[in-house]
Amino acid sequence: MWDDSGLQRLDPVRGYYSAIDTVDPDRRRVAITRSQYEELRKDDQRVAFAAFGLFAAGGGGLTLLFGKLDSWVGSP
Repeated sequence: MWDDSGLQRLDPVRGYYSAIDTVDPDRRRVAITRSQYEELRKDDQRVAFAAFGLFAAGGGGLTLLFGKLDSWVGSP
């Protein structure tokens, strides 16, 4: 699932799709096809959804932890 091509998509300009090649030390802009652009966009979404999922799971875990700590301490 990890794309090691080193490409980061840029916003399309007038119907042309391009990406930055992060493997190249000069970080040159390269032309890509629409299908390559869509694949890079999907990869970006996967990373964003994974980050949100980890954040939500951490928040849920903290909520459960604080609830359990509250029951251990006892309420007045």
